[in-house]
Amino acid sequence: MKVLVVFRAVHNELRIEEFLSVVVTIRRSTHPPIPCEIPSNVYISEQIQFRKARNDLPFPTESHSGDEQYGEVFYYADLDTHFEVKQIAARCILLRGIYIPLAHSNTLQSTSQLAYELVSMNDPLYQPYLPLKDTDVSFKVHVHAFGTKLSHLVQVEHMEMFTTSLSLFQGPIKMRNNAIDVMIFEDTLP
Repeated sequence: MKVLVVFRAVHNELRIEEFLSVVVTIRRSTHPPIPCEIPSNVYISEQIQFRKARNDLPFPTESHSGDEQYGEVFYYADLDTHFEVKQIAARCILLRGIYIPLAHSNTLQSTSQLAYELVSMNDPLYQPYLPLKDTDVSFKVHVHAFGTKLSHLVQVEHMEMFTTSLSLFQGPIKMRNNAIDVMIFEDTLP
Protein backbone atom coordinates (compact mmCIF):
# COMPACT_ATOMS: atom_id res chain seq x y z
CA MET A 1 0.00 0.00 0.00
CA LYS A 2 1.40 3.38 -1.03
CA VAL A 3 1.54 5.90 1.82
CA LEU A 4 2.74 9.48 2.16
CA VAL A 5 5.29 9.85 4.93
CA VAL A 6 5.61 13.39 6.30
CA PHE A 7 8.58 14.17 8.53
CA ARG A 8 9.10 16.98 11.01
CA ALA A 9 11.47 19.74 9.87
CA VAL A 10 14.19 18.80 12.36
CA HIS A 11 17.20 16.48 12.27
CA ASN A 12 17.11 15.94 8.52
CA GLU A 13 20.28 13.84 8.78
CA LEU A 14 18.54 11.29 11.07
CA ARG A 15 14.90 11.02 10.04
CA ILE A 16 15.28 8.63 7.09
CA GLU A 17 17.57 6.33 9.05
CA GLU A 18 15.14 6.34 12.00
CA PHE A 19 12.18 5.52 9.75
CA LEU A 20 13.97 2.72 7.91
CA SER A 21 15.34 1.18 11.11
CA VAL A 22 11.86 1.13 12.66
CA VAL A 23 10.44 -0.50 9.52
CA VAL A 24 13.18 -3.13 9.55
CA THR A 25 12.63 -3.83 13.26
CA ILE A 26 8.87 -4.21 12.83
CA ARG A 27 9.18 -6.37 9.73
CA ARG A 28 11.76 -8.66 11.28
CA SER A 29 9.47 -9.23 14.23
CA THR A 30 6.46 -10.06 12.03
CA HIS A 31 7.89 -11.93 9.02
CA PRO A 32 11.22 -12.87 7.43
CA PRO A 33 12.78 -10.62 4.75
CA ILE A 34 11.55 -11.11 1.20
CA PRO A 35 14.03 -10.30 -1.59
CA CYS A 36 12.76 -8.09 -4.41
CA GLU A 37 14.12 -5.86 -7.17
CA ILE A 38 13.96 -2.10 -6.60
CA PRO A 39 15.08 0.73 -8.96
CA SER A 40 18.36 2.47 -8.12
CA ASN A 41 16.75 5.89 -7.42
CA VAL A 42 14.83 4.46 -4.46
CA TYR A 43 16.06 4.17 -0.88
CA ILE A 44 16.24 0.51 -0.01
CA SER A 45 16.14 -1.18 3.33
CA GLU A 46 15.33 -4.87 3.14
CA GLN A 47 11.99 -4.98 1.31
CA ILE A 48 10.74 -1.37 1.59
CA GLN A 49 10.53 1.08 -1.29
CA PHE A 50 11.02 4.65 -0.07
CA ARG A 51 11.31 7.66 -2.39
CA LYS A 52 10.95 11.42 -2.41
CA ALA A 53 7.39 12.47 -3.17
CA ARG A 54 8.75 15.10 -5.58
CA ASN A 55 9.97 12.28 -7.86
CA ASP A 56 6.35 11.15 -8.45
CA LEU A 57 5.19 14.50 -9.83
CA PRO A 58 4.03 14.59 -13.47
CA PHE A 59 6.58 17.36 -14.08
CA PRO A 60 9.44 16.80 -11.60
CA THR A 61 10.62 19.93 -9.86
CA GLU A 62 14.11 21.03 -8.97
CA SER A 63 15.39 21.00 -5.41
CA HIS A 64 14.26 23.82 -3.12
CA SER A 65 16.71 26.27 -1.64
CA GLY A 66 15.26 25.22 1.73
CA ASP A 67 16.28 21.59 1.18
CA GLU A 68 19.79 22.29 2.50
CA GLN A 69 18.36 23.61 5.77
CA TYR A 70 15.33 21.36 6.31
CA GLY A 71 15.85 18.46 3.94
CA GLU A 72 12.98 16.80 2.12
CA VAL A 73 9.94 16.15 4.33
CA PHE A 74 7.55 14.40 1.91
CA TYR A 75 8.28 10.79 0.92
CA TYR A 76 6.32 7.88 -0.46
CA ALA A 77 6.76 4.43 1.02
CA ASP A 78 5.24 1.08 0.14
CA LEU A 79 4.12 -0.55 3.36
CA ASP A 80 2.32 -3.85 3.81
CA THR A 81 -0.61 -3.36 6.19
CA HIS A 82 -2.47 -0.82 8.30
CA PHE A 83 -1.11 -2.57 11.38
CA GLU A 84 2.43 -1.96 10.15
CA VAL A 85 1.62 1.71 9.46
CA LYS A 86 0.25 2.17 12.98
CA GLN A 87 3.29 0.51 14.56
CA ILE A 88 5.71 2.66 12.55
CA ALA A 89 3.82 5.87 13.33
CA ALA A 90 3.83 5.03 17.04
CA ARG A 91 7.60 4.44 17.13
CA CYS A 92 9.08 7.21 14.95
CA ILE A 93 9.82 10.42 16.81
CA LEU A 94 10.81 12.49 13.76
CA LEU A 95 7.63 11.57 11.91
CA ARG A 96 4.77 14.02 11.60
CA GLY A 97 2.38 11.47 10.16
CA ILE A 98 1.67 8.72 7.64
CA TYR A 99 -1.21 9.34 5.24
CA ILE A 100 -2.95 7.56 2.39
CA PRO A 101 -2.57 9.88 -0.63
CA LEU A 102 -5.40 10.56 -3.05
CA ALA A 103 -3.70 12.97 -5.43
CA HIS A 104 -0.35 14.67 -5.91
CA SER A 105 0.59 17.30 -8.46
CA ASN A 106 2.60 20.47 -9.04
CA THR A 107 -0.29 22.87 -8.33
CA LEU A 108 -3.28 22.85 -6.00
CA GLN A 109 -5.66 23.25 -8.96
CA SER A 110 -4.40 20.14 -10.74
CA THR A 111 -4.29 18.22 -7.44
CA SER A 112 -7.92 19.19 -6.84
CA GLN A 113 -8.90 17.91 -10.29
CA LEU A 114 -7.01 14.63 -9.78
CA ALA A 115 -8.62 14.16 -6.36
CA TYR A 116 -12.09 14.73 -7.80
CA GLU A 117 -11.50 12.21 -10.59
CA LEU A 118 -10.26 9.58 -8.15
CA VAL A 119 -13.03 10.13 -5.59
CA SER A 120 -15.77 10.18 -8.24
CA MET A 121 -14.50 6.87 -9.71
CA ASN A 122 -15.29 5.25 -6.34
CA ASP A 123 -12.16 3.10 -6.61
CA PRO A 124 -12.47 -0.05 -4.43
CA LEU A 125 -8.92 0.54 -3.17
CA TYR A 126 -10.04 3.75 -1.43
CA GLN A 127 -13.55 2.70 -0.33
CA PRO A 128 -12.52 1.91 3.28
CA TYR A 129 -11.13 5.46 3.58
CA LEU A 130 -13.79 7.28 1.59
CA PRO A 131 -17.25 6.08 2.62
CA LEU A 132 -18.93 8.58 0.29
CA LYS A 133 -22.46 7.20 0.54
CA ASP A 134 -22.46 6.79 4.33
CA THR A 135 -24.31 9.74 5.86
CA ASP A 136 -23.15 8.84 9.38
CA VAL A 137 -19.40 9.13 8.69
CA SER A 138 -18.17 12.60 9.58
CA PHE A 139 -15.06 14.32 8.26
CA LYS A 140 -12.84 17.31 8.86
CA VAL A 141 -10.50 19.14 6.47
CA HIS A 142 -6.99 20.25 7.51
CA VAL A 143 -4.67 22.47 5.46
CA HIS A 144 -0.92 22.36 6.12
CA ALA A 145 1.92 24.16 4.40
CA PHE A 146 5.55 23.23 4.87
CA GLY A 147 7.82 26.26 4.90
CA THR A 148 5.28 28.90 5.96
CA LYS A 149 2.25 29.43 8.17
CA LEU A 150 -0.95 29.96 6.21
CA SER A 151 -3.48 32.52 7.37
CA HIS A 152 -7.02 31.35 8.05
CA LEU A 153 -8.21 33.10 4.88
CA VAL A 154 -5.65 31.25 2.71
CA GLN A 155 -6.59 27.94 4.35
CA VAL A 156 -10.24 28.56 3.48
CA GLU A 157 -9.25 29.39 -0.14
CA HIS A 158 -7.34 26.10 -0.35
CA MET A 159 -10.34 24.20 0.99
CA GLU A 160 -12.60 25.90 -1.54
CA MET A 161 -10.38 24.62 -4.36
CA PHE A 162 -11.31 21.10 -3.25
CA THR A 163 -15.06 21.78 -2.94
CA THR A 164 -15.92 19.51 -5.88
CA SER A 165 -14.14 16.55 -4.26
CA LEU A 166 -15.38 17.30 -0.74
CA SER A 167 -18.97 17.68 -1.92
CA LEU A 168 -19.00 13.95 -2.74
CA PHE A 169 -18.87 13.13 1.00
CA GLN A 170 -22.44 12.60 2.25
CA GLY A 171 -21.55 12.73 5.96
CA PRO A 172 -21.51 15.79 8.19
CA ILE A 173 -18.51 18.02 8.81
CA LYS A 174 -17.45 17.75 12.46
CA MET A 175 -14.66 19.67 14.09
CA ARG A 176 -14.38 17.14 16.94
CA ASN A 177 -14.76 13.37 17.04
CA ASN A 178 -14.75 13.10 13.26
CA ALA A 179 -14.24 9.73 11.57
CA ILE A 180 -12.09 10.90 8.62
CA ASP A 181 -9.40 13.58 8.39
CA VAL A 182 -8.86 14.99 4.91
CA MET A 183 -5.43 16.64 4.69
CA ILE A 184 -4.26 19.15 2.09
CA PHE A 185 -0.48 19.54 2.11
CA GLU A 186 1.44 22.24 0.29
CA ASP A 187 5.20 22.53 0.02
CA THR A 188 5.84 26.29 0.12
CA LEU A 189 9.61 26.39 0.46
CA PRO A 190 11.21 28.90 -1.91
